[in-house]
Amino acid sequence: MKKRILFISLCLMILSFGIHQSNATLLTKAETPSFWKTSFPRGINWQRMTDVGILVVSTDDALYGLNPENGQKLWQHEFLKKLKEERYDPIENSPLVALVDKRGLMSMDHVILDVVSGKVLCNTGEMGFRTVEMRTELPPLGGILFLGLNKYGKKIMTLVDAGDGHAKFTQELKDFGGTEMFAGRPFVMNGDILVVSNKAIFRFNGQTGEKVWEIEQKSPNAEVIVDKSAGLGASMANSLNPKFRYFTQIRPGRDKNSFFYTSKKYVNSFDFATGKALWADPVKVGGEIVETIYDNGGFIVATDDPEIIMLDYQNGTRLWGKGPKLKGTLSFYNYCDKGLLISMESSRGKNSLSILDLKTGQHVFDKPNKVDGQIVDLQLTPKGIFYRTTEEVNFQSLETGKDLWDKSLKLKEGNVACQKDYLQWIYSDKKLFEVNLQSASMKEFVADKVKLNEKEAPSGFQVRNDGILLTSSQNLVKFGFAGNVMYSQYFHSPTASTAGKIFGGIMAVGGTMLAVAAAANAGYAKGATAGGGRTYEVDSYIRQQEQAQQMWSAVASAGFAMMNKRFKASAQTENYQAILTDDANDGSQKGVGLVKVNKDNGKVEATVILGDKKPVYDLDEIGGLMYYRSKDNEITAFKF
Repeated sequence: MKKRILFISLCLMILSFGIHQSNATLLTKAETPSFWKTSFPRGINWQRMTDVGILVVSTDDALYGLNPENGQKLWQHEFLKKLKEERYDPIENSPLVALVDKRGLMSMDHVILDVVSGKVLCNTGEMGFRTVEMRTELPPLGGILFLGLNKYGKKIMTLVDAGDGHAKFTQELKDFGGTEMFAGRPFVMNGDILVVSNKAIFRFNGQTGEKVWEIEQKSPNAEVIVDKSAGLGASMANSLNPKFRYFTQIRPGRDKNSFFYTSKKYVNSFDFATGKALWADPVKVGGEIVETIYDNGGFIVATDDPEIIMLDYQNGTRLWGKGPKLKGTLSFYNYCDKGLLISMESSRGKNSLSILDLKTGQHVFDKPNKVDGQIVDLQLTPKGIFYRTTEEVNFQSLETGKDLWDKSLKLKEGNVACQKDYLQWIYSDKKLFEVNLQSASMKEFVADKVKLNEKEAPSGFQVRNDGILLTSSQNLVKFGFAGNVMYSQYFHSPTASTAGKIFGGIMAVGGTMLAVAAAANAGYAKGATAGGGRTYEVDSYIRQQEQAQQMWSAVASAGFAMMNKRFKASAQTENYQAILTDDANDGSQKGVGLVKVNKDNGKVEATVILGDKKPVYDLDEIGGLMYYRSKDNEITAFKF
């Protein structure tokens, strides 16, 4: 009897222990409250966050677009089932994506989809295209231009409205010969379209597509090369993808009455109204053009030869003769009182700085100033030219052309910098330095070494209202302007392979806006940096024209309206950083999850527990949502 009682007691203890363990397990696996969940009939193959905030999901059944507010399927297209992710090609700064399908060798269909409405704006296979040789967006005209062959093998051109998908015009290009190919990205000028082939330049009416004029070229060597960084790769089958890099380009003139044609070996200028060449003969250059500068005194052209020449706007005469001898290809340029400051990079990776006299084109100093590493920053300061490379920091005298400091500040791994007014802070090899651009002086900003856990290299450095912030995948360290540490936060990574993964899901427009905001916060003086130093009014005007080529102001649709709204809201995301860690704590449980950290005070303001060491997710920082693949066929959204 006693044995039986003991056995029953033992069973009850085991049962009690099991129940306790079960409850403990339930508590451990308590889920972070989700915003919504959506499941699909089949497993998810891939998911993509779009610039406009819609999550696109691909399965073997269909392609779906999810409403961020409730997870409901805004649209689905069965004909796009089993879509390969490499076919997905977002159209920059728009709510549109192109889905490119190779139907056969050298034959491709382009489907343009509005991810907000789910409307298929166009399908080139249904539009009569047998082959699309080029697709290019023309934001000033509010359309997408397709050029290629119809089913009869004739060259055709169609402009599709980016708002509603209707064809604004379709024209057969009767003047194209059988061997003629498109050889440059079309350019919109004064409302019309300039198109380059390997034999001619055409001007088409932007409203009707009718040919206005045609110019036969004396430079039949117009060439096309495939950009290997293009979204669909550089294979033979994908060489029809519109993301090309062309030797041949149309460049705006210094006014609205002319334009430049540049190829690998020639430069010429033309009258826009008539198409008449303004120069007696094209100017021959020695290599691929890497930079053009619209100086007040003439049109400056730099090639990878390397050479740099200045041409007379009126007749194409070489104003500098053969031009100066360069020690490498031009990589940066800026203006200073003595002329044009340039940096050059040789084929061996050696870099040097020089100043060119804008009247003669010759070097102001006898020898270029050799520098170690690639130029990262180049600024004109009261004491001379400040330069920062991947390996060193120094100032170059405007009087002698030599370094002001006897010894450069040598930089090692993790070279990042930020700037406010005339002070620049530089992180290198666990040390922080402060460079005064007015006095050309330098000091250690922080006495002790700045250590980032997990031996991470910093990925960001920015100026905040009350200090400067150094960030990496798992670390945030903020310093006051006096060099004091305001806070230091570290979040352990789940695995080494997932460290830094967080930024992969951030949408492109948010990232672009963050970069712009960071540059503004850095306090770079207008016209002072190499990238923004085109201060002469002609060069500035041309750059504005080039930027206008990317503006979709002519399109009125719900998708583009949402895009504009998102862009304005994206500035708010600058105040937070999202980090994936295995030490997340939402108050009820701990584990692998995502934390939202306030950059100003270092505090965690939101946490989502995922419970998966290698989670598949996308983060929409602007919308404040995180999309987590909770199951093979399920997406769970969390407020974040």
